[in-house]
Amino acid sequence: MKCYVITNYSIDPTKLEGYADYPQKASAVTTKFGGRLLVASLDSQIVEGNPEEVTVIIEFESKEQAQKWYASKEYTAIKGLRINATKAGWLIFADQFEVS
Repeated sequence: MKCYVITNYSIDPTKLEGYADYPQKASAVTTKFGGRLLVASLDSQIVEGNPEEVTVIIEFESKEQAQKWYASKEYTAIKGLRINATKAGWLIFADQFEVS
């Protein structure tokens, strides 16, 4: 069953330089682990609730593959670029919905 990594965050404008390398590095690691970038919006239109402006959705073939990506030494080495440059946010693994 496919799994989606969904993250939403706000970039701290005082830390843009620290964030600058993250998208390209994250994309390379994501591809290596079979992830497919579906959404990468730096200016999400907020319609309801209190989300932040950056939204990213990545598709993996399974939750196990998403977990391998997130726990990999390659992604662990760069995720601090995102975490240290953001003011708020979250990241979740969500399984694909299947009708039985």
